[in-house]
Amino acid sequence: LPGELAHRPADLGRRRAWGQVLSSASRMYIGRPLLFRGIGLMLIPIVLVITLIQGLLIAVDGDGEGAGALVLMAVLIGTTLTLLGLALVQAATVCALVRVDEESDVNPIDAYRLALTRARALLGASGLLAAAWITLTATGIGIPIAVWLGVRWALAAQVVEVEGHRAVNALRRSGALVGGR
Repeated sequence: LPGELAHRPADLGRRRAWGQVLSSASRMYIGRPLLFRGIGLMLIPIVLVITLIQGLLIAVDGDGEGAGALVLMAVLIGTTLTLLGLALVQAATVCALVRVDEESDVNPIDAYRLALTRARALLGASGLLAAAWITLTATGIGIPIAVWLGVRWALAAQVVEVEGHRAVNALRRSGALVGGR
């Protein structure tokens, strides 16, 4: 349960050097391939839906400004759903990692079920990131800021799941965790 996740001092949270992070992650993924592949495979339906929606929008016969608007709509929807899908996979992964750290049994469906208990905060944080990303990259001038924000808010899904923060506070906390590193 999210409340349990928020109050458990996980061994996952201890500081590690970069090489230790890579070796720990490798051991975790190699030791539980079905769990983490199963979590990753859930992204396939999301990608298929994105592709279908984009294909339908672009296939609509349009000309001039109408065609440009449809392509823009396809890009907006694709970007938003991609970022939401990524956040959901990150949330399920961190839920699985916490369960593994607790030495509890977990499978991909359990991991997603746990992640979805905090769906509102997860979708809120992801939606804010998507809105900022789309707005900043629309002109091209804002791309460096969009990349900076994307990195700054990269841990929002993990913060939502592990610490139980709501959307805006999760983005702030993610920024604090990433800041200067």
